Amino acid sequence: MESAAVPTPRVPATDQGGVEDKGLKKNAIGFASSVVIGVASTAPGYSLAATLGFVAAAVGTKSPAILLISFVPMFLVAGGYYYMNKADPDCGTSFSWVTKAMGPQLGWMAGWAIVVADVVVMANLAQIAGLYTFELFGWHAAAESTVAVTLVGVVWIILMTWIVLRGIELSARTQIGQAEMPPGSNDSPRIAEYRGAVQGAEVGPWCADFASWCAAQAGTPLGDNGEGFQSVSALWSWAESSGRAVPATSGTPEAGDLIVWGGEHVGLVESVDPDGTIHTIEGNSSDEVAQRTYPPGESGATGYVRLG
Repeated sequence: MESAAVPTPRVPATDQGGVEDKGLKKNAIGFASSVVIGVASTAPGYSLAATLGFVAAAVGTKSPAILLISFVPMFLVAGGYYYMNKADPDCGTSFSWVTKAMGPQLGWMAGWAIVVADVVVMANLAQIAGLYTFELFGWHAAAESTVAVTLVGVVWIILMTWIVLRGIELSARTQIGQAEMPPGSNDSPRIAEYRGAVQGAEVGPWCADFASWCAAQAGTPLGDNGEGFQSVSALWSWAESSGRAVPATSGTPEAGDLIVWGGEHVGLVESVDPDGTIHTIEGNSSDEVAQRTYPPGESGATGYVRLG
């Protein structure tokens, strides 16, 4: 919902093509994103390269049997992901599925279980990434240097960390153009997904639902227990009580913040220009997810919610 107090922003030209009933906005993933997804899809082979030597050293000629046995749980996991994605496509995967089925506490545990596993294996994977980066370009001398391999591995970790920190903006950006169906209904299959990020949410003004969904996708769910908010006023009250509120009179927005207008409307700060121009992505803005631009000093915002 938008208040009359919210100034009319400058709306950049956007592609108003068809909106799919379910899933990400069409053409939201470009060439660079597709390359990243493709490289990530080689992870099973990457893990095999990291462990095959150790397996052979430990069990010798029994290695094929070990690999065949280990394939069984991997096959079951792959099957589970196939059917879950078929029933409920969601880029949050296990975190989102467990949250919806068993509640935010277990969903939180599922998400952090993945984080802990990643931390445990990160050092080994970073070493392999550094090694194969040099091998890719035929730089064999550097590949034999522990210092050089470690430095490149650290660079890979920093790059992945940056991608994670950009997560909330990336999640929001892929939703631009998602609209109410029919117009004025406060509903659509995708908007129903946004409501899924808020406990007990009902059909109604959905800007806070969208903000809650974006935050959950980025791994920073709103609320003390990750319950999300459908009320903008409740969201801002929580931000104040948890120390995340930045009043517009005493602070400036940063990319990734939520931007709040009283108890009426909330959006996501996509970027801030050096001159103070604010670019946002907002749910329930003219009945859709849309990009908006506010000139310096003209946003009329009450404040910002800093999630990081």
